[in-house]
Amino acid sequence: MKKAMLALLSSILIAAPAPVGDDIWAELENAYYLDAPVFYSELENSDFLEPGEALDWSRAVERYSSSYDLSTEAGVEQFLSHLGNGGKIADTLTPDNRWMVYVQNSAGSGGTAIINPESNTIVGLHHGDEGELFLLQPSSGVQQALLDAGLKPDKAQVKQFLLEGLAHCILYTDGQVELLQPVSSYPSYMSGETAYTTQELLALVQEHRAELTQYEGVNTNLDPIKPNVIVGAGAEGKPNVATGR
Repeated sequence: MKKAMLALLSSILIAAPAPVGDDIWAELENAYYLDAPVFYSELENSDFLEPGEALDWSRAVERYSSSYDLSTEAGVEQFLSHLGNGGKIADTLTPDNRWMVYVQNSAGSGGTAIINPESNTIVGLHHGDEGELFLLQPSSGVQQALLDAGLKPDKAQVKQFLLEGLAHCILYTDGQVELLQPVSSYPSYMSGETAYTTQELLALVQEHRAELTQYEGVNTNLDPIKPNVIVGAGAEGKPNVATGR
């Protein structure tokens, strides 16, 4: 009897589906990473690559930019107005004509290669950054945020982009629901262990708009002879006539 029960339990465990979060993450990875991009052998001989480094084409993404610039008052206002009136971040994204490809080192560390797909050349490489700007990391907090927001993985698009003034981000969108995961260079009031809904982003930007725009205009109206980029003073330390500083 015990053997029969054990056999039944084993069959149930074998047939049990993977956790929902794992299924979702697999679908999102398929939506995010480039689908078997053409391999360019000449890239392996690039001067950018160090001995023992190789491009990992299973982890390659297209890079995007957003028209938002949250380091300016005008940019913050545009962001708040557009999203507050039902606009989508996805609608502001444009391709950079650049790919980001993970670089595997024989010693076990990793980096990020920036590739121009039109010229088939590496145009930049961050050694040892472990792909922090773009890798889709299996964070339980991010997965839970996506589940809570009701994102539809089978309809989702996932894109890496720079939200100027705020962070390097990954955007998840199914056309209705949008969430943003900060992945690098984000401020202390944000976390890379979650993904933010539109309403959460609106609240964050509204609350911290003074911090986001604090350096706007610092380097304007500089003294033409010998400008000081901090105070705008001239060669003898006299105040800039235009700014009075």
